[in-house]
Formats: sequence, C-alpha cells, structure tokens
Amino acid sequence: MTQPTSNREVAAVFRSLADLLEIRGEAPFKLTAYRRAAESIAQLPEPIAAVRSRHELEQLPGVGKAIAQKIEDLLDTGTFRLLDEVQAEIPPGVAELLQVPEVGPKRARLLYRELGIGSLEDLRTAVADGRLAGVGGLGPRGAQRIAEGLRALQAPDERIPLGVALPLAQELAALVRQASPYARRVEIAGSTRRFRDLVGNINLVAAADDGRRVLEAFCALPLVTKVLEANVHSCRVQLQNGYTAELCVAEDAAFGSLLQQATGSVAHNEHLARLAADRRVKLSERGFEVDGRLVRCATEEQVYGFLGMQYVPPPMREDAGEVELALEGRLPDPFDVSWLQGDLHMHSDWSDGTRTIEAMALAARERGYEYICITDHSVSLGVAGGLSAERLARQREEIDALNHRLAPFRILQGVELEVRGDGSLDYPDEVLARLDVVTASVHSGLRKGREHVTSRALAAIRHPLVDVLAHPTGRLVGGRAGGDFDMDALYSEAARTGTALEINGDLARLDLRDSHARAALAAGCTLTIGSDAHSTEGLANVYYGAQVATRALARKEQVLTTLPLADLLPRLKRNRPAI
Repeated sequence: MTQPTSNREVAAVFRSLADLLEIRGEAPFKLTAYRRAAESIAQLPEPIAAVRSRHELEQLPGVGKAIAQKIEDLLDTGTFRLLDEVQAEIPPGVAELLQVPEVGPKRARLLYRELGIGSLEDLRTAVADGRLAGVGGLGPRGAQRIAEGLRALQAPDERIPLGVALPLAQELAALVRQASPYARRVEIAGSTRRFRDLVGNINLVAAADDGRRVLEAFCALPLVTKVLEANVHSCRVQLQNGYTAELCVAEDAAFGSLLQQATGSVAHNEHLARLAADRRVKLSERGFEVDGRLVRCATEEQVYGFLGMQYVPPPMREDAGEVELALEGRLPDPFDVSWLQGDLHMHSDWSDGTRTIEAMALAARERGYEYICITDHSVSLGVAGGLSAERLARQREEIDALNHRLAPFRILQGVELEVRGDGSLDYPDEVLARLDVVTASVHSGLRKGREHVTSRALAAIRHPLVDVLAHPTGRLVGGRAGGDFDMDALYSEAARTGTALEINGDLARLDLRDSHARAALAAGCTLTIGSDAHSTEGLANVYYGAQVATRALARKEQVLTTLPLADLLPRLKRNRPAI
C-alpha cells in the first residue's frame, strides 16, 4: 500500500481497520478504540508526524501505547502487523459494502464468503446477475432490500467536512503568516469562516502592501503541490491532500471589502449588491463605486454600515433572512458559548466514553458550567457498551457520591435511549422515571422509509418521560445522509409536547443542521446544544453547536441549556403537567 503521511490518510487507515475488524466479528470495545483514535488524528491541528517527533502520540485522546506503536509503524513502513493480518483475511474492499443500507458486518462477511463479493462493483454485478437470492440466510426479500439500498447509495460528497477544513485553513493561515513578513493580516474566509458543514475549498484573505510577495510565499508552501491559477490579486493551488486553496490579497484600506466579499455566500453578496444598486452604488471586493470614485472599506463593519445595516456575523451570511433583520436593526447576537450553563449530552467510560464521570464533571466545572448530564447509551446499543438497568442503578450510586463531594456543581443522570424498530424504548417507564433527563436517539434502520423512521421519532417525542431528541436526523457530515424524516411533523410534535431538539456539536454530526434548526425555531420548538463528548476534550464541541445556532439565527432564550439548573429542571417535560 502507499505509505500514508497526512492526518487524513492515517485516520482513514484506522477507520478501515475498525470496519474490517467489525466484519471479522471482533469485540465492540476494540472497534470503538480504533474509531476514536481515528477521529482524534483526523481533527489534529498539526501533522501527526510532528506529534510523533515530540513523543506525544499517547497524549492524544483515545491513543494508548498499543495504538501509538501502530501509528509509528504506519508512518515508517506504511503498514503494521494487525493491518496485514486482517487484510490477508478480509480484503479492504469488503469494508466498502458497509456503505450500503441493509448491509451490516454480518451480511458483508456472508456476501464475501458465499459469493466472493469484495467491493461495491462486485455487489452491483451480483445484484444484476440475480445471485444474491441464493445466499443462505438472505433470501429473496433480503436480496431485494440490499438492491434497494445499493440504488439509494449516494456518491461520496467531494466537499470537505468542516472538521477537516477548519484545522487545515488554520494551518495554512499560520504558514502564510510565518512565510511572509509582508502579510500583516491573514484571515480565513469563504464557507469555512461561515462554518458551513461542508466546504468546497479553503479560502484565505491577506492584507499586504506587497501582495505579490505574499502570493509567492503562499505558492511555495510545502503543502502546495500545484499552482492552478495565479494573478496579481490571487492564487489558487492544489494541496498535498488533493484539496484546493485560494489566497486573495488587498491593501489595508480595502481589506474589509475583500474579506466581506470573500466570506459571504453568493446569495448574501448578491443581496447586498442589490441594496447598493438601489442607492446607485456598485459593490465589489475593491469597495463601493460612488459617482466615479472608489470608497474603500478597511473593515467589514464599514461595509455594512455604508448600507445602513447592522454588522452581520460571518456564520449568518447565507441570505436566509439575516439581511432584512439587519436592515431593521433586529439581527440577534451571535450565539456565545459563554451563555451555556451546562451540557445535557456526554458519555463516560461506563459506555463508550474514554474518561470517568468525575473527570468529565471536573472538566465541565472548569468550563464554568453549573451542571452536566451523563447520557451513556442504553442496553440495545451493545456496540457502545450500553447499560443494563442494573448497571444504570450502580451508576446512580457513583453520581450521588460525586454530587455530595462536588456540590454545588451538579451531575444529572440521564441516558441516550435507543428507540427500537417498533418505536418502543429501551427501558420500562419505571426505570426512565428514576433518571433526571432522558435523551432519545434513533440510531438504526435509518434507510427504512419516511413513514417508518418518522413514526419512531414521533413515538419518542410523544413519550412523557423523554425530554430531548438527540441528533434528530442521524446524519454524518460528508458521509451518511441520515433518515428521510418528515421534519415538519417532528417540529410540530416537539413544539406541542415540549420535547427539546438537539443541535449536536460533534463535528461528525452537526445535527440539527442550520436549516433544520431555523425551521424548528419557526415552529416554536426549544433547542439544546449538546457536545456528545466522549472525552474531556470533546466538551469543546459545543463551540461548533453554537455556530450552528448562530447560522439558525437562534436567540439565547430559545436554547434550553442557557438556563441555570434551578430554571432548567422545571422546564424539563417530565417535571411539567402532562399535555
């Protein structure tokens, strides 16, 4: 295999290893360990080789001694013993089958062993030839569902997930600052600065009197493999990882005009251009052309001020109502993470988290929180070490003891509760009633049709002891599209019952996305922002959830977790009169 060097490539190896081990039937904790390590590597703000050179691999979340050694072997030789072993048994292409709805690890193993299907192309051929129906344990109905899943499989999105784009953009901006003394200011722009979940390419803007030298330094960066386009004002390049990046330069006096135009969406900028045209003014990245003279803006605030508007924060610049609100002076403040008084979604080492409850509580208290809720998985999610009712009771004893020591800080006991295929919940009501908060999730069967998945989510929303619906669509950014839920039905019922809908801040989810959160608020729903943290470092995920809330134009009072504990508890559905 080609020797991986980038964080993205190393992370991909460990994700593939976890998939292959799952197909082989390895224990769930091993799969979780490799996937958690892969996410830590993918989100690193610096090259993994630099971390290795400082002998700090074991300090990464989810990376212990054994995985650190595998990373070293991979960087040195392009492989390691366990990878060779599992690839000798199961070809890497077999893991591709897991992308298909209705194909889990057992079926992937069955298809490979019975029919020699080792890739998506092999599966397409087998479907076309009608060979699936003859596989033992599958039958005509199973074969039909796999065929339907294969047809529903979408091509991978070529855009860059925000979790990859943001650290890459930060790294490039830092390298430009270091490489050129002529760059007095370098800022991230484009959809990365707007915190879109998927990014087309990396955009940077620099202020410099000698822009040519800054562009030359950018093109000469070690991460750059090819210059695609270049002129006196900008340069577009291809990076080592195959992504593209663009740097635009301007003098200080026009920097605000350029940064605003390089950040706003096409629709947002066109709306501003129409406002300028109504004033017989032309707006461009150079400034405003007024009666033959150029009015340049050194700051973005000057751009919006010239048009008689409130300043529009970058995440809001999507032409989704923010222009009208800014013209009326009614634009909400960007959502500030300091408003959050607690976090209602996180995991500990009781299920698939990596840290103890105490460690999570202490880290949350350091963030200034008043409370957290531990929401380890319920029993049906065996792959994540879901808790039986008996283990849940033992966990309560630990939480009670910690609350006695950490008061006035408060640890609430909750659960991330599986909604089963028939809409029933993982625990009986008498178990749920003993918890402080219940968060429900639909994790499985997301491809089983709109009516089916919607009915399951609605059953959870309507349950009097379910307080929050987590990551409501189940999508994964840049990967799984999520279930085909009737979102309007979910919003309507959540508003009626008082069930909060979550903005999950994990960069792999960002679910609800901005458009869904905006629609939920319009329907009268209450939101929460949860980190879905599986480590103490993961508590910082709420920052990205706050950006989604900003993009949705959410106000502080519309997010439940901005409330202090004394006000939060009465607002929970379980503590209010039944509807």
